[in-house]
Amino acid sequence: MNTRTALIPIDVSLNSSLLLRFGGVVVLAAVAYWLAGQAGMVFMFERANVSLLWPAAGVALALACRLGPAAAIGAGLGAFVTHFGMNHGVAVATSVGIGTAVAAWFGAHLLARVGVRLALDRPVDVLRFLLIGAIPASVVSSLVGSGVLWLAGIARWSGFGSLWWVCWVADLMGILLLAPAILVALPRCLTRTQVGEIAALMLTVAASSAVIYGDLLPPDAMLARPLSYAIFPLIIWAAMRTGPSVTAWVLVGHAALAVALTAGGHGPFAIGDLRHGMLSLHAHLAMVSLTGLLLAAAIAGRRAVEDEARLYLHELSHAGRLSAMGEMAAGLAHELNQPLCAIATYAQAARRMVNDDSAPALSRALTRLDDSAQRAGAIIRQMRGFLRRGSPETEPVDVNELVRDSLELTAPSLRHGEVTVQTRLAADLPTVPAAPVQIHQVLVNLVRNAVEALQERPSTQRFLEIATARDGDENVAVSVADSGPGVPEGLRESLFEPFVSARDEGLGLGLSISRSIIEHHGGTLTVAPRAGGGTIFRFVLPVTMPREHHGT
Repeated sequence: MNTRTALIPIDVSLNSSLLLRFGGVVVLAAVAYWLAGQAGMVFMFERANVSLLWPAAGVALALACRLGPAAAIGAGLGAFVTHFGMNHGVAVATSVGIGTAVAAWFGAHLLARVGVRLALDRPVDVLRFLLIGAIPASVVSSLVGSGVLWLAGIARWSGFGSLWWVCWVADLMGILLLAPAILVALPRCLTRTQVGEIAALMLTVAASSAVIYGDLLPPDAMLARPLSYAIFPLIIWAAMRTGPSVTAWVLVGHAALAVALTAGGHGPFAIGDLRHGMLSLHAHLAMVSLTGLLLAAAIAGRRAVEDEARLYLHELSHAGRLSAMGEMAAGLAHELNQPLCAIATYAQAARRMVNDDSAPALSRALTRLDDSAQRAGAIIRQMRGFLRRGSPETEPVDVNELVRDSLELTAPSLRHGEVTVQTRLAADLPTVPAAPVQIHQVLVNLVRNAVEALQERPSTQRFLEIATARDGDENVAVSVADSGPGVPEGLRESLFEPFVSARDEGLGLGLSISRSIIEHHGGTLTVAPRAGGGTIFRFVLPVTMPREHHGT
């Protein structure tokens, strides 16, 4: 019996792209970890062959949070290369690399599980980053690293507990000092004033750090240790004025100078051997960093709340204006109903008194006046029903006929604007349940908007196309396309909001009302750029009205 194997098509280009991206992330993380490891070896405690500050741990956790598990694997590869280059052997380097990858993935996984925002713009995110991400990741990496080095006899230390403590502090400080700067994106669109303030802040912090942690003061000044607290006003300045992103980098610059000068035997923390000096400095830097990050997050959170409050008040103002417009519309509908009835009555009476043969033009004008008055009355009645119940009274209508009627209503505006109109009306369209007057209102509004937009074009380039078509089996689509200047991309998303208009003289209510009408019919109204220039407004009406949109 012959058998055939079914071949499943595989998108080779997609798989290649994913593999390329995965490999790029791995290489990037490996290189970044190796560079940070080289910086950490500057603070090697030679008597014990252990680094007192390991910024590579911060790089591993931050990149794993940003780029995912591939970065954790890359960090493990970077750890392997770093330790293998230190002549620790393949087994030790492999074990440390695996521990580094697991620690980075574990910390990033925990942070993702609790939903920490990497912007660190809330105090709760800073605390979660420290307690749920930094501490567990540093515990895992330091346990594996110190344990492997202890068992291999590489770390020369009197007891494993003390060795792990030093390694844990080195990893934790590397995460606390470096990871926030990598996680928090730098601000964009800074003004010249902001750039100048940030530059002045950086220079002030650098100068102050040189004074605080250097040997610039006379030995008998007796101000060395109290002077280390002088950095706090500058960190508070950064937190209050620049936000978490700049504050994190200010903390990195301050820590780099403090650690470098202390490791060189300078400043108030260079007491006794390097181990005691660095551990004392770590305690100080931890307090400075937590103060800066928490304060920056608190201020950023407060500003976010203020922005939300302003947005809410803006929307509330819009709602108030809409309510006022609704009340005004209801009043106008009531007041205009009687004069329209009178106009229709007089038009009908005058038409009966006029002889069609002797004055045919006058008779046609009176007929159109009567029809327009009747149509206006219908619009008023629909508006009153719309305001009272919010659901249209529908009937089966021919969409093509609605388009023809709307073009007849807007014919004077089209002629005056010298607009060339083209129609592409699909044949055999099904009827749709709709309130005819309301769909007329939408079409007339779209056509008049197009006519106004086309006035910016030469008369030979003013084209308007209205098309109808089936949209699947359940919908009928109508599009109104013009060759005008188009809608700016930044305005396109908010164009249907109340009081938003592309024209300075527009009220910004026509499109908002039109979208409400279409949505009440169970459809959608969208806007898109037209190929070759211009705008396309397209609305879709369902062939069967959804139950929740049925009129009452």
